Amino acid sequence: MKHDINDLNLPQDSRNSQLEIISKNYFRPLFDVTKFVAKEEVIDNGIDFRFEIKKNNYVLGFGFNFQLKSSESTKRNQDGSYSKSIKTSNIEYLLNNGQPAYYGFYIEEEKTIYFTSLKNVISELTTANPEWQKQPNHTIRFLTKLDNESIDNIYEIAFKEGLMQRKIQSKFAENLSFIKNENKIIIDFDSNVITDSEITSLIEKYGLTMVDNFQWVKIINLHKQSTNGNKTPKYNLVLGLSFYYSGEYFKALDFFKESYKNIDSLDSHLREYLIFVYYGLQRIMNIVNDEEYESITGTFKENSDMYMYKQLELATNLMGKMYTSENHVSQEFEEKIEQIINTPNISENIILFANIEKVQYQ
Repeated sequence: MKHDINDLNLPQDSRNSQLEIISKNYFRPLFDVTKFVAKEEVIDNGIDFRFEIKKNNYVLGFGFNFQLKSSESTKRNQDGSYSKSIKTSNIEYLLNNGQPAYYGFYIEEEKTIYFTSLKNVISELTTANPEWQKQPNHTIRFLTKLDNESIDNIYEIAFKEGLMQRKIQSKFAENLSFIKNENKIIIDFDSNVITDSEITSLIEKYGLTMVDNFQWVKIINLHKQSTNGNKTPKYNLVLGLSFYYSGEYFKALDFFKESYKNIDSLDSHLREYLIFVYYGLQRIMNIVNDEEYESITGTFKENSDMYMYKQLELATNLMGKMYTSENHVSQEFEEKIEQIINTPNISENIILFANIEKVQYQ
């Protein structure tokens, strides 16, 4: 038997194999061990490294994936990027893993790794050709260096999306009995996770307080996330008020109308509130005349909130007398507005609106 190493039929090394090892050796130390757990895949089906992230010395269980490519040297594109061909099957495989994923491209000549996210890859491919999945390969562009700043960004994305996935699983578990009743789980582009029932509960419980604190846009945005059209009278009242104070009168009228259909299920003070704003808006839009409006809203109990709102409305109407007086003063308005502001146990909201009218008058 021969024993001359140079004359034996042995596996040969290759530069591609060397570059793979060089790129991985360069890649690993970039990731701080206090923030990342790097797990190199033994069986490479299209992922070289799976990462878990840490926070406050806790390993969180979620993270991101990386597929690493390498080259001795290559020419830049006109925009400064590098290009590399990637199999469509690999893009599909990364997508199936359900975590943030990235492609890295190591250039030995520069001793630098450039990277791009799977999301950017799919976005660019879809923009160029919605049927990109039918092609076997695609040319991917790499422009951004993998450095401390970009790795911090990858960490934040992994944390945000990992937390989102946890919330999704939690919502499925918590709402298992409600899912059959079409209680949908909603996810927005900021990775917020909420259910239809939570939106309804939030608006019903805190909506009127939010209206009083001028958070109309927040209420409307919450409502827009909801997909369930069957809402309670209180919910519709809150949305009507939010659209009303936002200046969207026609949408406000629709919600007030829906709330009014089941007005008897509202508490008595909310019934008066709904009548006041619903018919007040109809008067503004000339759906009912002044006489009809006065007939409907003239039955509020004295010193109730709606009665005081009605008094504030009357005071506001008296303000116009300043334009016809010689000294540009409306004595009736001044007396009425002070009477409202000094009413015992009056709502702070009414005092606020009364003071706004007073400042506007002054």
